[in-house]
Amino acid sequence: MVNPAGIDIHPMTLEINFKIPFMREFLLLHGVVDASKSACLMTLGKGSGQAILLAVGGAQESLLARPGTYDIVLAKRKGFVRIALQTGAKLVPVIGFGENELYNMREVQPGSMRDKLQRFLKAAFGFTLPNAVGKGLLYGSGLMPFQRPLHVVVGAPVEFDPSAALKDNPEAGLDQLVDAYHAQYVAALKQLWNDNKDKYGSGRRKSLDIVE
Repeated sequence: MVNPAGIDIHPMTLEINFKIPFMREFLLLHGVVDASKSACLMTLGKGSGQAILLAVGGAQESLLARPGTYDIVLAKRKGFVRIALQTGAKLVPVIGFGENELYNMREVQPGSMRDKLQRFLKAAFGFTLPNAVGKGLLYGSGLMPFQRPLHVVVGAPVEFDPSAALKDNPEAGLDQLVDAYHAQYVAALKQLWNDNKDKYGSGRRKSLDIVE
């Protein structure tokens, strides 16, 4: 998937999706790669003009999705930052305003069979099945998303200078650099939210919140 700027963007998904009959060919046709560390390094290692599109919050964040909310799983997710440092890639913050409005979510009672199934799938396979309800293909409720506005806002690449971080702390190792880059990315994501929330998130019930 090449954008107008000439950047070849590769969406990432779980490896298990490539084992579904005919799904593998469809994904490969559209430049999708599995969301493993090795695939990230291989794709970005091809040189400039390559980019990966990664949903950092994954399955856990999908369980927190509710209309009018923006609960983000990011605080402890730092593997993508480490890969960016290793490959020289830049992190680009992205927010999908209206994404959580595409489906309504039915609450799942803790300890229920649905709750146990969601936890099992997430632990065993890395994905889960949110209790989401949309519209039917013709009428009523179903699995189709509601016809509601969706605005995807892309921020500027985060400029991180490892040499400047090392200048302030000459003894800093890779973990300290990852923490510093992660903090800068989080700050950029929050700024992107503040710059666009009134234009695209007017129906919000709460502000962006990094909950985990």
